Amino acid sequence: MSLADEKTVIFPHRRWLLIRQEYHSTLSSVMKSSAAWFLCALLFVAAVVLVLKGRTDVIRGALPWLVGVPVLALLTIPLTVRVNRLPPIRTQNSRKQLWWQTIIVLAIVLLATYRDIVLSIPNAPQIPVLYPLSYTSIYFLGISNRPPGNLVSVPILYILIPLLLLFLSGARWSEFGLGRGYNVWRVALLWSIFPVLGFLNLMRQGAVASLAQFLQHLLRAFLQNGFSEEFLFRGVLLTRLSYLIRGDWALVLSTLIYGLFFIGVQTNTVGGDWVVGAASTILIQAITGLGAAIIYRRTRNLIAPTIFQVTLDMYNAFT
Repeated sequence: MSLADEKTVIFPHRRWLLIRQEYHSTLSSVMKSSAAWFLCALLFVAAVVLVLKGRTDVIRGALPWLVGVPVLALLTIPLTVRVNRLPPIRTQNSRKQLWWQTIIVLAIVLLATYRDIVLSIPNAPQIPVLYPLSYTSIYFLGISNRPPGNLVSVPILYILIPLLLLFLSGARWSEFGLGRGYNVWRVALLWSIFPVLGFLNLMRQGAVASLAQFLQHLLRAFLQNGFSEEFLFRGVLLTRLSYLIRGDWALVLSTLIYGLFFIGVQTNTVGGDWVVGAASTILIQAITGLGAAIIYRRTRNLIAPTIFQVTLDMYNAFT
């Protein structure tokens, strides 16, 4: 056997060994993680609540996410097998600065959550100052579902304000998932393939009326949901928490906060029952957010989770 032939045999063997080690390490860490077991317990409680409320339809609707996200997470490992060997993205901020940054981000998330409740629930509680501010930003120029409206207010609230406040408190650009990523496009393709195929099927059925409609939804999906949400919840919130607490707890807590961010939409969807709405956010949006957080962790960049969320939103917009 020539040296070239020997290398072609050894290289795949070594790669498969690395993949096997990565699977073993990842699964072992998950099984030993108190944060992972806490999330599983919370998912179980949410499912029990929905059964007791007679809303098994919500559980059935959540099954694609409860099954699909873990499967895609496992398939992501071979695509990002060397990510843990890369040097970590460090911060120069003190723990005090990081805590203040986290408090700032959580305050913005609370405001965004209340704003979403105002948008989704007609009889939402009217908090002085916050309610008129939320109402004005939603109905900018008097129209809520057409530009500019949220196309202006969401990027300002989710991106520009956090960036400004965090820069003033000592954060750096490289900490927000905006630097060089790792195998970004492969992972983006993996996680987006099913939403894209579903959307193409909808186009074949005539669900997309025109190119203008497609571009309008694409712009809204990117600015209102895709990049804006990924920047706030993964680029900013998850990174702040990861610097302060154990990585698994940072991932789980940011995931749950992301899920509960949708409580207004979900409560409205399930007919105004706040308990059912909260339980459904844990089973659906939190698990979707978990997928986006895993993508971010495995690629160290916001591109792949943004593409995943945009394609998913585009599919949901036409179904």
